Amino acid sequence: MIEYIVTLFIIGNIIYVYIKFKKTMKDFKTSAEKDYKNNKLFYQKKYKEAIEIYQSRIKEAPMERENYLYIAFSYYYIGEFRKAINNFIRLINLSDNSSLGLDIIYPYLINSYIELEDIKKAKELFYEYDKNYYSAEKRFKRKSRDKDKKYLENKAWFLFNEGKTKEAIKLYDKSLLLWEKYFKKEGKEKEEEIDYTDLFYHFGIISKHKGEYEKALEYFKKSIKAGGPESIFTKRSEEEIKRIKEMRDKEELK
Repeated sequence: MIEYIVTLFIIGNIIYVYIKFKKTMKDFKTSAEKDYKNNKLFYQKKYKEAIEIYQSRIKEAPMERENYLYIAFSYYYIGEFRKAINNFIRLINLSDNSSLGLDIIYPYLINSYIELEDIKKAKELFYEYDKNYYSAEKRFKRKSRDKDKKYLENKAWFLFNEGKTKEAIKLYDKSLLLWEKYFKKEGKEKEEEIDYTDLFYHFGIISKHKGEYEKALEYFKKSIKAGGPESIFTKRSEEEIKRIKEMRDKEELK
């Protein structure tokens, strides 16, 4: 009798876990579909049209965080970094300081200040980001910073622009291995998502600095695919590809 009850209990638990798992997956799919629908223009890489939509949404719902997130990213990708910063800051002000989502915002906020050549402010924010990451690492048992590909890439780009080239390259090499492993696992189509246009551009610049021109060309091409026609990183990557080809043509003429 006891064995029968135990068996029923185990079977009941298995069914409960399965039903809960199915519900979680359904909720996740619904959430992803809703996100795409609400931000369709952004995901289609039509940032300028998307900005107009977000502006009207912000007027209607000034406390809705998602609109600030996407308008900030839209400004960031078209190279209007001051406007991106303003919206990232609004988003942070609307956020709970304990929110883990802030670690998504900080790298782009730091990069925006780097783009404006305000290295002092970028440094201040990076150390704030670093401190918060360490705190979250302990409190939420997050993975180590040494294994976080985005953190490493962000730190490397900051150090590179601060003039600490050797240290930056070491971190980039480490970050690159993690990113390559990630893209291998997720599939090539993942590389074409907008999230990675600046990443590939940064990898291209570092590879070019190292004299690895084939790698640089590969990353610049990936940046173009990920960014779409309106992206500032697409335009910059196209210019870098042109420079490398011109440099090679001159070398062949010698």
